[in-house]
Amino acid sequence: MNKRDGSVMTFQRLKEKCLCFPVCMDETALYFFASPQELQVAINPEILSDEERKKFDSVLPDDNPVVIKYTFK
Repeated sequence: MNKRDGSVMTFQRLKEKCLCFPVCMDETALYFFASPQELQVAINPEILSDEERKKFDSVLPDDNPVVIKYTFK
């Protein structure tokens, strides 16, 4: 919701073509959970830094859900 004019914006996919299921959002980022099986649709690995890509690749199918922070620009 735009606090200035009260308008509401909705979206299904992020600019990076990822699905988004926000749990929490503040002025700087949105946060959501993804199971290891959902990571391929929740994160576009092509936009990750080398360090983030290593973390992405290290997630195993039996791991706990991952908390994803999507920072606004």
